[in-house]
Amino acid sequence: MPKTYLAKALRTLSLRDDGKRLVEPIARKLSALPSSQVNTINKALDFGWLAWAMRGVRVPPGRTAEYIADLRRAAILCAKVYELQRPFSVSAEGWDERELRTVFEQAERVSRGAANPGYYLRGSFWGFSNHSEREWIRSAWFAAERLVRLGLRAVGIASVQVNGGASRTFFERYFGTGGGMQYERVRKVLRKIQKGMWHSSVGIAYQGMGVPANEQYRETSGSLGVPVALKQNLDEWGWSREGRCIGFGVSFFLPDQTVIERTTPHTVETLNMEVSRGGAVLHELSHYYAKTADEIVPAAAFHHLGRAPEGNVQAYSPKVCWALAQTNPDQAVNNADSYRSFCEDAGTLWVI
Repeated sequence: MPKTYLAKALRTLSLRDDGKRLVEPIARKLSALPSSQVNTINKALDFGWLAWAMRGVRVPPGRTAEYIADLRRAAILCAKVYELQRPFSVSAEGWDERELRTVFEQAERVSRGAANPGYYLRGSFWGFSNHSEREWIRSAWFAAERLVRLGLRAVGIASVQVNGGASRTFFERYFGTGGGMQYERVRKVLRKIQKGMWHSSVGIAYQGMGVPANEQYRETSGSLGVPVALKQNLDEWGWSREGRCIGFGVSFFLPDQTVIERTTPHTVETLNMEVSRGGAVLHELSHYYAKTADEIVPAAAFHHLGRAPEGNVQAYSPKVCWALAQTNPDQAVNNADSYRSFCEDAGTLWVI
Protein backbone atom coordinates (compact mmCIF):
# COMPACT_ATOMS: atom_id res chain seq x y z
CA MET A 1 0.00 0.00 0.00
CA PRO A 2 1.15 3.62 -0.48
CA LYS A 3 3.23 5.21 2.27
CA THR A 4 0.53 7.70 3.31
CA TYR A 5 2.54 9.53 5.97
CA LEU A 6 5.72 9.58 3.91
CA ALA A 7 3.60 11.19 1.19
CA LYS A 8 2.47 13.90 3.61
CA ALA A 9 6.04 14.64 4.71
CA LEU A 10 7.45 14.65 1.17
CA ARG A 11 4.57 16.81 -0.06
CA THR A 12 5.35 19.38 2.64
CA LEU A 13 9.03 19.43 1.71
CA SER A 14 8.30 19.72 -2.02
CA LEU A 15 6.18 22.83 -1.46
CA ARG A 16 8.71 24.71 0.70
CA ASP A 17 11.69 26.71 -0.53
CA ASP A 18 13.74 25.41 2.41
CA GLY A 19 12.60 21.83 1.88
CA LYS A 20 12.28 21.08 -1.83
CA ARG A 21 16.02 20.53 -2.24
CA LEU A 22 15.82 17.72 0.31
CA VAL A 23 13.22 15.58 -1.49
CA GLU A 24 15.67 14.02 -3.96
CA PRO A 25 18.45 13.13 -1.47
CA ILE A 26 15.88 11.77 1.00
CA ALA A 27 14.43 9.57 -1.76
CA ARG A 28 17.94 8.26 -2.49
CA LYS A 29 18.44 7.44 1.18
CA LEU A 30 15.08 5.66 1.43
CA SER A 31 15.96 3.60 -1.65
CA ALA A 32 19.06 2.29 0.13
CA LEU A 33 17.16 1.19 3.25
CA PRO A 34 15.49 -2.20 3.79
CA SER A 35 11.71 -2.07 3.39
CA SER A 36 11.22 -2.85 7.09
CA GLN A 37 13.11 0.31 8.06
CA VAL A 38 11.11 2.42 5.58
CA ASN A 39 7.91 1.01 7.11
CA THR A 40 9.16 1.98 10.57
CA ILE A 41 9.82 5.55 9.43
CA ASN A 42 6.38 5.76 7.81
CA LYS A 43 4.71 4.60 11.05
CA ALA A 44 6.66 7.19 13.06
CA LEU A 45 5.00 9.89 10.96
CA ASP A 46 1.51 8.71 11.93
CA PHE A 47 0.28 10.96 14.73
CA GLY A 48 -3.01 9.12 15.17
CA TRP A 49 -5.94 11.32 16.08
CA LEU A 50 -4.63 14.75 15.09
CA ALA A 51 -6.59 16.80 17.64
CA TRP A 52 -5.17 14.66 20.47
CA ALA A 53 -1.64 14.59 19.08
CA MET A 54 -1.57 18.37 18.75
CA ARG A 55 -2.99 19.17 22.18
CA GLY A 56 -1.06 21.88 23.96
CA VAL A 57 0.54 23.16 20.75
CA ARG A 58 0.33 26.87 20.15
CA VAL A 59 -0.86 27.30 16.57
CA PRO A 60 0.33 30.66 15.16
CA PRO A 61 -2.26 33.02 13.66
CA GLY A 62 -3.06 32.08 10.09
CA ARG A 63 -1.83 28.50 10.57
CA THR A 64 -3.70 25.29 11.35
CA ALA A 65 -2.90 22.32 13.54
CA GLU A 66 -2.69 20.20 10.37
CA TYR A 67 -0.13 22.60 8.88
CA ILE A 68 2.09 22.34 11.98
CA ALA A 69 1.62 18.56 12.05
CA ASP A 70 2.79 18.30 8.43
CA LEU A 71 5.87 20.36 9.27
CA ARG A 72 6.57 18.01 12.17
CA ARG A 73 6.26 15.00 9.88
CA ALA A 74 8.73 16.54 7.43
CA ALA A 75 11.17 17.33 10.24
CA ILE A 76 10.90 13.86 11.78
CA LEU A 77 11.49 12.33 8.34
CA CYS A 78 14.68 14.38 7.96
CA ALA A 79 15.82 13.52 11.48
CA LYS A 80 15.30 9.77 11.03
CA VAL A 81 16.70 9.47 7.51
CA TYR A 82 19.85 11.42 8.37
CA GLU A 83 20.08 10.27 11.99
CA LEU A 84 20.41 13.83 13.22
CA GLN A 85 21.91 14.04 16.69
CA ARG A 86 19.22 16.20 18.18
CA PRO A 87 16.67 13.99 20.03
CA PHE A 88 13.39 14.58 18.23
CA SER A 89 10.26 12.82 19.44
CA VAL A 90 6.71 12.44 18.21
CA SER A 91 5.51 14.52 21.16
CA ALA A 92 3.90 17.76 19.98
CA GLU A 93 5.10 19.92 22.86
CA GLY A 94 8.06 22.18 22.22
CA TRP A 95 7.80 22.16 18.44
CA ASP A 96 7.42 25.47 16.67
CA GLU A 97 7.89 26.51 13.06
CA ARG A 98 11.28 28.14 13.63
CA GLU A 99 12.59 24.99 15.29
CA LEU A 100 11.37 22.87 12.41
CA ARG A 101 13.13 25.08 9.88
CA THR A 102 16.34 24.44 11.79
CA VAL A 103 15.87 20.71 11.19
CA PHE A 104 15.61 21.28 7.43
CA GLU A 105 18.84 23.29 7.52
CA GLN A 106 20.63 20.53 9.45
CA ALA A 107 19.39 17.91 6.99
CA GLU A 108 20.55 19.91 3.98
CA ARG A 109 24.05 20.20 5.38
CA VAL A 110 24.43 16.43 5.73
CA SER A 111 22.54 15.46 2.55
CA ARG A 112 25.24 16.45 0.10
CA GLY A 113 27.23 13.75 -1.59
CA ALA A 114 27.41 11.60 -4.69
CA ALA A 115 24.63 9.11 -5.37
CA ASN A 116 25.36 5.40 -5.55
CA PRO A 117 25.42 3.80 -9.03
CA GLY A 118 22.21 2.21 -10.26
CA TYR A 119 18.72 3.52 -9.73
CA TYR A 120 16.78 5.03 -6.87
CA LEU A 121 13.07 5.63 -6.41
CA ARG A 122 12.10 9.27 -6.40
CA GLY A 123 9.78 10.81 -3.82
CA SER A 124 6.73 10.13 -5.98
CA PHE A 125 7.41 6.40 -5.73
CA TRP A 126 7.84 6.48 -1.97
CA GLY A 127 4.72 8.52 -1.43
CA PHE A 128 2.21 7.05 -3.84
CA SER A 129 3.13 3.62 -5.21
CA ASN A 130 2.36 0.33 -3.51
CA HIS A 131 4.84 -2.37 -2.50
CA SER A 132 4.18 -4.49 -5.61
CA GLU A 133 4.85 -1.56 -7.93
CA ARG A 134 8.16 -0.85 -6.20
CA GLU A 135 9.11 -4.51 -6.54
CA TRP A 136 8.15 -4.46 -10.22
CA ILE A 137 10.60 -1.62 -10.80
CA ARG A 138 13.35 -3.51 -9.00
CA SER A 139 12.84 -6.66 -11.09
CA ALA A 140 12.43 -4.60 -14.29
CA TRP A 141 15.80 -2.93 -13.71
CA PHE A 142 17.58 -6.28 -13.47
CA ALA A 143 15.60 -7.57 -16.47
CA ALA A 144 16.78 -4.54 -18.46
CA GLU A 145 20.41 -5.31 -17.52
CA ARG A 146 19.92 -8.85 -18.80
CA LEU A 147 18.30 -7.67 -22.04
CA VAL A 148 21.15 -5.27 -22.77
CA ARG A 149 23.67 -8.04 -22.17
CA LEU A 150 21.81 -10.41 -24.52
CA GLY A 151 21.43 -7.67 -27.11
CA LEU A 152 25.20 -7.12 -27.11
CA ARG A 153 25.72 -10.86 -27.48
CA ALA A 154 23.35 -10.97 -30.46
CA VAL A 155 25.14 -8.06 -32.15
CA GLY A 156 28.51 -9.73 -31.58
CA ILE A 157 27.40 -13.01 -33.15
CA ALA A 158 25.69 -11.32 -36.10
CA SER A 159 28.74 -9.16 -36.85
CA VAL A 160 31.01 -12.17 -37.49
CA GLN A 161 28.59 -14.25 -39.55
CA VAL A 162 29.20 -14.36 -43.29
CA ASN A 163 26.84 -15.13 -46.17
CA GLY A 164 23.73 -14.58 -44.10
CA GLY A 165 22.81 -16.58 -41.03
CA ALA A 166 20.03 -16.49 -38.48
CA SER A 167 21.72 -13.93 -36.25
CA ARG A 168 22.48 -11.55 -39.10
CA THR A 169 18.92 -11.83 -40.38
CA PHE A 170 17.66 -11.15 -36.87
CA PHE A 171 19.87 -8.06 -36.56
CA GLU A 172 18.87 -6.68 -39.98
CA ARG A 173 15.20 -7.12 -39.10
CA TYR A 174 15.53 -4.31 -36.54
CA PHE A 175 18.44 -2.22 -37.85
CA GLY A 176 18.66 -2.90 -41.59
CA THR A 177 21.82 -3.38 -43.59
CA GLY A 178 24.87 -1.19 -43.51
CA GLY A 179 27.89 -3.40 -43.07
CA GLY A 180 30.27 -3.31 -40.12
CA MET A 181 29.44 0.31 -39.31
CA GLN A 182 25.83 -0.60 -38.56
CA TYR A 183 26.86 -3.24 -36.05
CA GLU A 184 29.25 -0.82 -34.37
CA ARG A 185 26.59 1.91 -34.10
CA VAL A 186 24.15 -0.46 -32.39
CA ARG A 187 26.87 -1.88 -30.15
CA LYS A 188 27.88 1.63 -29.11
CA VAL A 189 24.33 2.51 -28.00
CA LEU A 190 23.94 -0.70 -25.99
CA ARG A 191 27.31 -0.20 -24.32
CA LYS A 192 26.36 3.34 -23.30
CA ILE A 193 23.22 1.97 -21.65
CA GLN A 194 25.18 -0.77 -19.91
CA LYS A 195 27.89 1.62 -18.71
CA GLY A 196 25.26 4.03 -17.42
CA MET A 197 23.45 1.31 -15.47
CA TRP A 198 26.70 0.13 -13.89
CA HIS A 199 28.41 3.42 -13.12
CA SER A 200 25.82 6.22 -12.97
CA SER A 201 22.72 6.98 -10.92
CA VAL A 202 19.23 7.67 -12.25
CA GLY A 203 16.05 8.51 -10.37
CA ILE A 204 12.79 6.78 -11.32
CA ALA A 205 9.53 8.70 -10.91
CA TYR A 206 6.01 7.34 -10.43
CA GLN A 207 2.90 8.47 -12.31
CA GLY A 208 0.75 5.38 -11.81
CA MET A 209 -2.77 4.81 -10.53
CA GLY A 210 -1.76 5.52 -6.94
CA VAL A 211 -1.45 9.27 -7.55
CA PRO A 212 -4.63 10.92 -6.18
CA ALA A 213 -6.58 13.48 -8.16
CA ASN A 214 -5.53 17.08 -7.42
CA GLU A 215 -2.34 15.91 -5.68
CA GLN A 216 -0.16 18.86 -4.61
CA TYR A 217 3.20 17.07 -4.26
CA ARG A 218 5.56 18.64 -6.78
CA GLU A 219 8.24 16.90 -8.82
CA THR A 220 9.99 17.35 -12.16
CA SER A 221 8.05 15.01 -14.43
CA GLY A 222 7.38 14.25 -18.09
CA SER A 223 8.84 16.63 -20.66
CA LEU A 224 8.94 19.57 -18.23
CA GLY A 225 12.14 20.52 -16.44
CA VAL A 226 10.48 22.39 -13.57
CA PRO A 227 8.60 20.98 -10.57
CA VAL A 228 4.91 20.49 -11.31
CA ALA A 229 2.03 18.96 -9.38
CA LEU A 230 2.21 15.17 -9.69
CA LYS A 231 -0.47 13.53 -11.88
CA GLN A 232 -1.30 10.12 -13.23
CA ASN A 233 0.20 9.69 -16.70
CA LEU A 234 -2.35 7.96 -18.92
CA ASP A 235 -0.58 8.79 -22.20
CA GLU A 236 2.88 7.26 -21.89
CA TRP A 237 4.43 3.99 -20.75
CA GLY A 238 7.44 6.00 -19.70
CA TRP A 239 9.47 9.13 -20.30
CA SER A 240 13.02 10.39 -19.88
CA ARG A 241 14.56 13.70 -18.91
CA GLU A 242 18.24 13.72 -19.85
CA GLY A 243 20.46 14.26 -16.84
CA ARG A 244 17.46 14.30 -14.50
CA CYS A 245 15.33 11.15 -14.28
CA ILE A 246 13.10 8.64 -16.01
CA GLY A 247 9.52 7.83 -15.06
CA PHE A 248 6.65 5.45 -15.73
CA GLY A 249 2.94 5.98 -16.22
CA VAL A 250 -0.18 3.92 -15.68
CA SER A 251 0.31 1.50 -18.62
CA PHE A 252 3.64 0.27 -17.22
CA PHE A 253 1.88 -1.12 -14.14
CA LEU A 254 -1.18 -2.69 -15.84
CA PRO A 255 -0.76 -6.44 -16.48
CA ASP A 256 -2.88 -6.27 -19.66
CA GLN A 257 -0.60 -3.55 -21.05
CA THR A 258 2.89 -4.63 -19.93
CA VAL A 259 4.07 -8.20 -19.31
CA ILE A 260 6.62 -9.11 -16.68
CA GLU A 261 8.92 -10.74 -19.21
CA ARG A 262 8.52 -11.84 -22.82
CA THR A 263 8.84 -15.57 -23.42
CA THR A 264 8.14 -15.57 -27.18
CA PRO A 265 9.47 -13.39 -30.02
CA HIS A 266 7.49 -10.43 -31.29
CA THR A 267 5.02 -10.97 -34.12
CA VAL A 268 4.43 -9.07 -37.37
CA GLU A 269 0.69 -9.53 -37.53
CA THR A 270 -0.35 -6.55 -35.40
CA LEU A 271 0.80 -3.12 -34.36
CA ASN A 272 0.54 -4.05 -30.68
CA MET A 273 3.32 -2.68 -28.50
CA GLU A 274 4.01 -6.05 -26.78
CA VAL A 275 6.05 -4.37 -24.03
CA SER A 276 7.81 -6.07 -21.14
CA ARG A 277 8.69 -4.11 -18.02
CA GLY A 278 12.41 -4.70 -18.52
CA GLY A 279 12.03 -3.59 -22.13
CA ALA A 280 10.26 -0.40 -21.06
CA VAL A 281 13.12 0.42 -18.68
CA LEU A 282 15.66 -0.28 -21.43
CA HIS A 283 13.73 2.01 -23.84
CA GLU A 284 13.85 4.94 -21.42
CA LEU A 285 17.48 4.33 -20.49
CA SER A 286 18.42 4.41 -24.17
CA HIS A 287 17.05 7.96 -24.22
CA TYR A 288 18.73 8.83 -20.94
CA TYR A 289 22.20 7.41 -21.50
CA ALA A 290 22.53 7.09 -25.29
CA LYS A 291 20.34 10.01 -26.47
CA THR A 292 18.20 7.87 -28.75
CA ALA A 293 14.96 9.37 -30.11
CA ASP A 294 11.41 8.30 -30.74
CA GLU A 295 11.87 8.60 -34.49
CA ILE A 296 9.08 9.88 -36.73
CA VAL A 297 7.91 7.17 -39.17
CA PRO A 298 8.85 8.19 -42.72
CA ALA A 299 6.50 7.82 -45.70
CA ALA A 300 8.54 4.89 -47.06
CA ALA A 301 7.94 2.90 -43.86
CA PHE A 302 4.19 3.54 -44.10
CA HIS A 303 4.24 2.24 -47.67
CA HIS A 304 6.17 -0.81 -46.45
CA LEU A 305 3.36 -1.39 -43.95
CA GLY A 306 0.76 -1.03 -46.68
CA ARG A 307 -0.64 2.15 -45.13
CA ALA A 308 -1.09 5.72 -46.28
CA PRO A 309 1.53 8.06 -44.75
CA GLU A 310 0.53 9.94 -41.61
CA GLY A 311 2.24 12.92 -40.01
CA ASN A 312 4.18 12.92 -36.72
CA VAL A 313 3.71 9.22 -35.90
CA GLN A 314 6.52 7.93 -33.71
CA ALA A 315 8.17 4.57 -34.40
CA TYR A 316 6.68 2.41 -31.65
CA SER A 317 5.93 -1.34 -31.78
CA PRO A 318 8.04 -4.13 -33.27
CA LYS A 319 6.17 -4.14 -36.60
CA VAL A 320 6.81 -0.44 -37.17
CA CYS A 321 10.44 -0.89 -36.09
CA TRP A 322 10.86 -3.63 -38.68
CA ALA A 323 9.43 -1.38 -41.41
CA LEU A 324 11.72 1.47 -40.31
CA ALA A 325 14.78 -0.80 -40.53
CA GLN A 326 13.95 -1.88 -44.07
CA THR A 327 13.35 1.65 -45.35
CA ASN A 328 15.62 3.91 -43.27
CA PRO A 329 18.37 2.09 -41.33
CA ASP A 330 19.88 5.39 -40.17
CA GLN A 331 16.67 6.19 -38.29
CA ALA A 332 16.43 2.64 -36.98
CA VAL A 333 19.79 2.79 -35.18
CA ASN A 334 18.64 5.94 -33.39
CA ASN A 335 15.15 4.71 -32.49
CA ALA A 336 14.59 3.77 -28.84
CA ASP A 337 11.86 1.21 -29.45
CA SER A 338 14.03 -0.63 -31.97
CA TYR A 339 16.49 -1.37 -29.16
CA ARG A 340 13.70 -2.37 -26.79
CA SER A 341 12.17 -4.78 -29.32
CA PHE A 342 15.53 -6.16 -30.51
CA CYS A 343 16.75 -6.92 -26.99
CA GLU A 344 13.41 -8.42 -25.94
CA ASP A 345 13.64 -10.80 -28.91
CA ALA A 346 17.27 -11.55 -28.08
CA GLY A 347 16.01 -12.64 -24.66
CA THR A 348 13.60 -15.16 -26.18
CA LEU A 349 15.56 -16.49 -29.17
CA TRP A 350 18.48 -18.87 -29.23
CA VAL A 351 20.64 -16.77 -31.53
CA ILE A 352 23.06 -18.89 -33.58
